[in-house]
Order: sequence, then C-alpha cells, then structure tokens
Amino acid sequence: MPQKFNRPKISLQRAAWLLREMLSYRRIEFLDNEFFSMSEVWRTMAEDNPDLSIKEFKGSGNIQEKKAGVIALGGRATLIVAEQLMQRAEAGDKLANFTLAHELAHLMLDHHEKSAGIKNFILEHGSKGYTTKPPSDEELETNYAAVFFQCGVALLAPRANAIELSRRAKTDTEWTKKAIALCSVKEFQEEFGKLHHSIQRIVL
Repeated sequence: MPQKFNRPKISLQRAAWLLREMLSYRRIEFLDNEFFSMSEVWRTMAEDNPDLSIKEFKGSGNIQEKKAGVIALGGRATLIVAEQLMQRAEAGDKLANFTLAHELAHLMLDHHEKSAGIKNFILEHGSKGYTTKPPSDEELETNYAAVFFQCGVALLAPRANAIELSRRAKTDTEWTKKAIALCSVKEFQEEFGKLHHSIQRIVL
C-alpha cells in the first residue's frame, strides 16, 4: 500500500504575517513600485554584510546542477549557487530569480535556527518540465515569502494580473497566481489589516 503524505499547509494568519515581514525587508532597499533582480539583491547584501557571502560553483550545465542552497552557522551565512543560475537570474530568468528569492526567504525567516544544515531549493520534474513542489510546511511558507518579497504590495492591487506581475517581478508565474489568490481572500485581508494598518494599496 503506497505511503500517504500530508499536503503542506499554511494558515491565513501565518501567511498575513509573512507578507508583513517580507514587505518590511523589501522596504529597506526598495520602493513599493520597484522590481529587481535577485542576483543583484544577494550581491548587494553580501557587499554590505561581512557575515554574508556568496560562493559560486561551475557545473556541467545539467538542470539539476543549476540550483542553490544556503549554509548558515554561528551567525554567518553563505549562498552556494551554480554560476549558471546566477547568470540566468541576471538575464531575467523567472525560475532562477524565484530560486534565489526562496533561499533569501529561508534566511529572513530564520529557518536555519530551527534545523541546522543546508537549505536547498528543490526542483521536481513534472509533465510541464521542472517545477517546484514544497515537501513541507516550511518550504511552502518559504515559497510564499519569496513571492511576497519579489512582488510586494502589487499582490494586493485590485485585478492583479499574475502573468504580467511575474514578468515584472521576475518570479515564478504559478506561485504568483497562488499568492494573488491568497491575498484576495477576505479573511486574509482581515488578518493582514490587524498586523499592518498602514498598508498603502496601489495599482501598478
């Protein structure tokens, strides 16, 4: 008999908290209507923070080697990333940028404090090519946090268009769709309002 696994889940309260946290981090460097390359974000952070570094490695070009992971120990963190992935992110590749945003979200959410070791972005092969399928609640919230950081308050805009927004924010279209759907839920908006009364809703 095949083993059954619980589907990863996130509460509306937790999701609202994630959006507030990612907006706070985002607004340190960017305006609400700004979008950016995640390779640029990582490199700027590494230049400004002596406890953060980037180590790039060469790969054979195989898709499985075009990945990233973060090692965080003793207050220091290192992004281990394939050169090809950084190059693709710089060129505007959405999955590459989403991958780097996912790794940054792990750090912002202090997931390494809960379980020491390397946090790796996971790719799985599906009928439509390689995609992301979170295997745990932690990975699910990290995927949402990544899109929240990349898209910001644009996710709250009335009639937000996932395809257009994912293009501008250089992020994964499917996860942008999920984030927009989550942000449109009345109960989510109520939870978010409790945490962030001063949110400015803008149409981009």
